[in-house]
Amino acid sequence: MASKLLGENTFAKSAIAAERVANGAHSSLDRPLDTGLALADFQLTKQSQLGYLIAVKDLMAVTFDQFTFMIEWAMGEQTPEIVNRAAGPGYHDYLRQVDDSQAFTAGYRTAVIHFVHAIAGEGGFIPEFENQLDDLSFEQTEWLVNDWFDHVDQYLHGIYPFQKLASTADGQDCKTAH
Repeated sequence: MASKLLGENTFAKSAIAAERVANGAHSSLDRPLDTGLALADFQLTKQSQLGYLIAVKDLMAVTFDQFTFMIEWAMGEQTPEIVNRAAGPGYHDYLRQVDDSQAFTAGYRTAVIHFVHAIAGEGGFIPEFENQLDDLSFEQTEWLVNDWFDHVDQYLHGIYPFQKLASTADGQDCKTAH
């Protein structure tokens, strides 16, 4: 009955995802990612291939803020603000030059979906890291956290980490205060 309501393909994907979760696989994302372009569609359109290649180039320098918007775009949010903040400079440069901007964007977005999946999706870096943290004892966790803070402290070069910024009433002059 459910397969007739949802469609056999959707039902099968849902059942497979539920089985993976039951067997311990999980994603660090709160919603599923879109699938992006199918391989056949990708192979037929040169503009989508160009979009994918430009995305790969842009993905070599991604900021944390940008990655946050990439997640939203990969999950289906496609407002102009999200797309503009998720896409890198190559996207904006080439978008004006291509003949088929929809195919270019679809190729670019497919690369973004693959990237987000590799980082935060099922089997990605973040869920695997979380799994490994779950397997640590309390003592191992405590050692890991202390070691991490010691490591970060080395990069502070003696700066007091709880130092606060104070500013004048007009907001012009900022100085540090303890």
